Amino acid sequence: GIRVWDVATGRCEGTLEGHTDALRCLAVGGNRLVSGSIDKTAKVWRMEGAVSTWRCERTLTAHEESVNCLATWGGRVAS
Repeated sequence: GIRVWDVATGRCEGTLEGHTDALRCLAVGGNRLVSGSIDKTAKVWRMEGAVSTWRCERTLTAHEESVNCLATWGGRVAS
């Protein structure tokens, strides 16, 4: 899972679960976190409120291999 940390305290605020294999990359754009995985998917997480309320709002599944890098801009994701 993706662990979200409070840098000031060193405390883990929560874990985002959803990928079925190891993570390869992360990108942040606005209030969205995008994660890429060996499971051949990229997941878009909405970062609003407490980490425990963050949810995957979309799974991008058109990859034929693992997702190794991501970029975000203007509501778009490149993978």
